[in-house]
Amino acid sequence: MNDTPQRMVSPLEAVTFFWLRWTFRGRASRSEYWWAYLMCTIVPAALGLVSDALVALWALLVLVPGLAVTARRLHDTDRSGWWILIFLIPIVGPIALLIFVMQGSQPTENRFGPVPNTESH
Repeated sequence: MNDTPQRMVSPLEAVTFFWLRWTFRGRASRSEYWWAYLMCTIVPAALGLVSDALVALWALLVLVPGLAVTARRLHDTDRSGWWILIFLIPIVGPIALLIFVMQGSQPTENRFGPVPNTESH
């Protein structure tokens, strides 16, 4: 388990980080990742009620920041961001990626940076 306390990221902070941090460097806490994931799930569901074209546009808009937050989340578990590509393996890949992003943060600084959300950004 993780012995280092991490500041929980609020939904507003997570969405702000999602849109402003298009970097693949650093780390993202579980709360940062999952709030962004929730936004990326709810918004297209609502847009789908209006137009499929809006859903497609949304998918294009969130592609790069979504990959970036996922890479940072993998960094937080001390894995390379390249592990995102495991998603391409049918059935097993998405399950493995889900397990990776669900795992706890590495409790200390790792090769990708300090523990996330413990210092100002």
